[in-house]
Amino acid sequence: MNTKSLAIIAAVVLFSGCTTFNASSSGAVDPRIEVFRARSQKAETKLMSLTQHPDLKVRDSAWRALANIPISAKDSLLEMALKDGSSVALFSLSTQQWTAEQLRGIEAIWVADKELRAPLIRILGIAGDLTTRNLIYRYLGSVIGEPWEAEFALALNRRFLVDAPTPDMVASIVEYAFLSSDPLVQRAWLYGMFRSQQTWINASQAQLFYSLWTENHGSMDPFIRQMLTNILAKSRHPELPKFMADRIQPRMSHVEQTELARAMFRYDSPDSTVLVRLLDQALSDGNTSLALDILNTAHTQPAAAALSIVLADRVAQHVRVPEPIEYAVMRIRGVKPTVIPENPALTGEYLALLGDPDEAIEAMKAHPDPIRAYLAQLRRPETMVPEVTDSALIIPPVDIVNRSPIWILETSEGRIVIELDGLRTPASTYAISKIASEGYYTGTFFHRVIQNFVIQAGLSFSGDRREPDFTVPTEAIEDHFERGSVGVASAGRDTEGGQFFIMHQWMPHLNGRYSNIGRVVEGMDVVDRVWQGTLIFSSQIVLP
Repeated sequence: MNTKSLAIIAAVVLFSGCTTFNASSSGAVDPRIEVFRARSQKAETKLMSLTQHPDLKVRDSAWRALANIPISAKDSLLEMALKDGSSVALFSLSTQQWTAEQLRGIEAIWVADKELRAPLIRILGIAGDLTTRNLIYRYLGSVIGEPWEAEFALALNRRFLVDAPTPDMVASIVEYAFLSSDPLVQRAWLYGMFRSQQTWINASQAQLFYSLWTENHGSMDPFIRQMLTNILAKSRHPELPKFMADRIQPRMSHVEQTELARAMFRYDSPDSTVLVRLLDQALSDGNTSLALDILNTAHTQPAAAALSIVLADRVAQHVRVPEPIEYAVMRIRGVKPTVIPENPALTGEYLALLGDPDEAIEAMKAHPDPIRAYLAQLRRPETMVPEVTDSALIIPPVDIVNRSPIWILETSEGRIVIELDGLRTPASTYAISKIASEGYYTGTFFHRVIQNFVIQAGLSFSGDRREPDFTVPTEAIEDHFERGSVGVASAGRDTEGGQFFIMHQWMPHLNGRYSNIGRVVEGMDVVDRVWQGTLIFSSQIVLP
């Protein structure tokens, strides 16, 4: 057990039950309350004036607030942010919508002033257009080895995901991807290929990546290894299944196992040897999420239909099989269940297996609450979207900005411990802390799990529950969403409520779009094991 874990346990013992935020004992009015009020009112003029405040914390809070509201005076914002020069000030520019004329102006500054190329590249990558793509590509050779190469590579790949790269552009990425030994730089160069649903590389380029991958597989950064598995599978590299078949082992991370399983399903004839070994490993490790991913994909993907029975038979060879996997196997075999599952997240599987509408109606009559609740959930789109309320934006008490509450989730897969960021995301931290302390999350489950991306919970759907009666302002910050980052679900700016998500991996396309409110400090192995239906037994807030 590490020092951080011991400190958390000690805090639980000492501070259990201390879950309210009190007014400042000094009686002094913290100037940050002005920022919170102005943010709630979307008062851009007031917030701009607060960026000149003598207190650095106030200035930074004002810049973050400006990043999360639409600004009409964008030219003034640009001038002020460039003059300030801080990372948080420049972050406020990257979240705004810029006209083509304004983009040409930013590009002109970027070209003319070498000192501003590093801070402005993020804005051009996120908010640019086709002209921007072509412009920054021309400068590719001049950034190799620069401290900001990763930001440049990420910006260029963001534009490529919108406006597809030409073959020459792809050749440049292949050439530059591994010139640096820095894993972050390598990730940035490969990001577009990894995120795209289509393959960008030709056979010779795929072979180049394959050779590099196999030669350095043992020492390679795990996420780079995962990215290359994805990229090579999309190019249908013929040697990938054979190479990976002998490397499936307990030391392989859950994330890498999932990426490999998905990679196999990209082939016209998925390799049963690899998938059976992965399924065996998942069942032996208790990795329900991966086992479900393999079984459900085999069942629904036409190219893998012949595999579904092979995999179902494999499950039967294991002594203990979790209930969701039993239901997945029933679907494959077309066997109808006779007992409704206790876990409401499995009710959808139950109804699907019944098949006959009359049987489903009879089941609803016998067990109305869990089935009605799950049907209500199914009507929600499969995105990170909460219930939108019409209530006013919550304004946090000032004391929250001086705290980093510890949020402890006890789940059916184990404990997850999260450190919330009260300084930079005060409204979200206060809201989560408040409803968690009131028992809002107790008895709910993770209703959305996308392997190698995100797990999401906080949908309170039982008969006596509803979404929180407040709306939390968006609090996107300058940090990247990476493995272990915790965010708040959103249907757009200022629609956040009680739903939260935890990242499996580094996914920079979420930066600036969602509130990034904290990080997992214990239990990432639990996060990897969470499946769609993992229950939250209890939720506790500890104030250090």
